Amino acid sequence: MQNSSTALGRIDVSQEDQSGFIDLMIEQKQLKNKIKEVDNPSLTKQESTRLDQINITLNDLVVASRTQKIEGEIETIKQFAPEGSVFTYDTTTEFVEATGADADADAFISEDGKIYINKQRAAEVGAITAASHERLHQILRSTSVSYTHLRAHETKANL
Repeated sequence: MQNSSTALGRIDVSQEDQSGFIDLMIEQKQLKNKIKEVDNPSLTKQESTRLDQINITLNDLVVASRTQKIEGEIETIKQFAPEGSVFTYDTTTEFVEATGADADADAFISEDGKIYINKQRAAEVGAITAASHERLHQILRSTSVSYTHLRAHETKANL
């Protein structure tokens, strides 16, 4: 059970969501062991089918947990980003159609400083902090402009 909790923590599953995962992971391990012991696919079709169902369910639960965390992250970023500069898309299809970006992108910042987030892709790849990452780019861009501006004043003063 401790190993299951550790594994779930590594893939960004919250403490609240872990109990639902653990029972499935225990059943998954038991089925894998039985399939391995019998070592004959003809005799373990039912177990293999159930194992496939568990794998799909676990994947869906991981994505749902990550999505929840991503949405919380986005709400936090929206509080600190300039108004109207964060755009989110629930599906990769919506993201690609709206931005023209590659379907593999979880998020990006445009030349004009707007942040675009592909929630589906971010959840699939575990990019929980994609919004914060792009917000950091936004801050660095504004800081570098300010720094350049300050250097220009400093140079002018030294002439």
